[in-house]
Amino acid sequence: MRIRTYFGQPFSSTEWEFSYYGDWIGLRKRGKKKKYASPEEYLENHGKWVVYGKFWELWEIAEKIMWDSANNLPVEAMKLSELPAREIEVPCKLKKPHVLVIYCDKREKEDVKNFLGNNFKNREFCWYYKLDLQTLYQALERGYEKELKIFYNYWDLRAEEGKRIILETVKRLNLEP
Repeated sequence: MRIRTYFGQPFSSTEWEFSYYGDWIGLRKRGKKKKYASPEEYLENHGKWVVYGKFWELWEIAEKIMWDSANNLPVEAMKLSELPAREIEVPCKLKKPHVLVIYCDKREKEDVKNFLGNNFKNREFCWYYKLDLQTLYQALERGYEKELKIFYNYWDLRAEEGKRIILETVKRLNLEP
């Protein structure tokens, strides 16, 4: 299933880049720049809203975010699963939901929460906010090197140094993944 077949024409936006990777549809704001001074600052502040729901309703949310981001909604990227979720990390009554991941800084997460609540309050969704630090810590515990390598490469870190920074940040923030 590919989104371009749903609409009969390729996706086009001057503000957002559209891509496929694996079973995900990726949407990234153009011109995104590194806004964190260090990997520690990134780990302490960068996260995502994880929203479970029906594919088309999640796509509707993504579209609304893309068009409303001109109004300074603090979303830098999103990804939407083409296949139902393999794991659901929160209690959810939905059967075989898809996932929309909305990336934003934790200092701006309430703006995104309010946007979702105000625009989609009559929909059946399960959602929660999670720091990327928690995701990377889980990847360390489970041995998911692919996710870790993205973080290491982005910050130009050797694996040992990246692991040390993740573990120290988890300890400093006293976080449970």
